[in-house]
Amino acid sequence: MQRPTVPSLFFGQATFTAAVAPREQMVPALRRMCRNSGQVPVYFYGRTHPILDLFGGSAAPVDIWPVQDAGCLLDGLDGTERPKIVVEHDPAFYAPCPDLTRVLGLTLRERVKERSATVAYVATRSDPYFEEIAGVAGRRVVVERDDPFIPADRR
Repeated sequence: MQRPTVPSLFFGQATFTAAVAPREQMVPALRRMCRNSGQVPVYFYGRTHPILDLFGGSAAPVDIWPVQDAGCLLDGLDGTERPKIVVEHDPAFYAPCPDLTRVLGLTLRERVKERSATVAYVATRSDPYFEEIAGVAGRRVVVERDDPFIPADRR
């Protein structure tokens, strides 16, 4: 008997998920998130954005907001009331002020608690800044290149 499988990468309603996965596996999960949304999600990105590039760039089904650093990202979050938020991790966000890493993670977590937002913090590889954000996220997912699915009873 074959067990039912589900995508190992999904962004649940009103959750803060920090996810590391190959961009080829990240894009379908983001498309599902966008499709199940009544509004267009806001997508924050920095200098490097391999996931957004594969997602369709400016033609992606998201409202893209370029940001320079974590301070600008925090300002951008203050300026939006969107229920769905995607942040593509860029280590350069934190170079000017590494102390803002945890502040950003806590701010994203509060968005979920106070406004029932769905937050996807996405990356193609991990680093210490990502790990600090993932430490305060409600859910952390790491998808290996060879493991696109997991059994439903092992999620």
